[in-house]
Amino acid sequence: MAKIDINTVINGEYEVAVGNEYEVAPGKWGRLLPPTAELQNRVFKMAEEEGITDLKVCREVLAGLPDFSDDKAITGMASKVVQDFFTLVLKIVEKLSPGSTSSEASATQKAES
Repeated sequence: MAKIDINTVINGEYEVAVGNEYEVAPGKWGRLLPPTAELQNRVFKMAEEEGITDLKVCREVLAGLPDFSDDKAITGMASKVVQDFFTLVLKIVEKLSPGSTSSEASATQKAES
């Protein structure tokens, strides 16, 4: 998986994937978790809370992220992590939705049997 720092984000040199590591604060890395139903539900509930920040959601969707003070966070990285988490959710939904390439291939195989 990719190691993603601010330069990688600026240059757009990576694919969003489970297991990507993000540097959210200098020297503070966390690994993107798979968007399980449980994790999605927690994140959606957090989104309903008043005063929720991208950094709080980021801490939820990254595994192994060491603790650090919020003022040490690299500008924009928490938002990028949250965006990438939801990008994964959308990619999964698209692949599993009727009419997607993988669904069509599966339907074709069933029809041929």
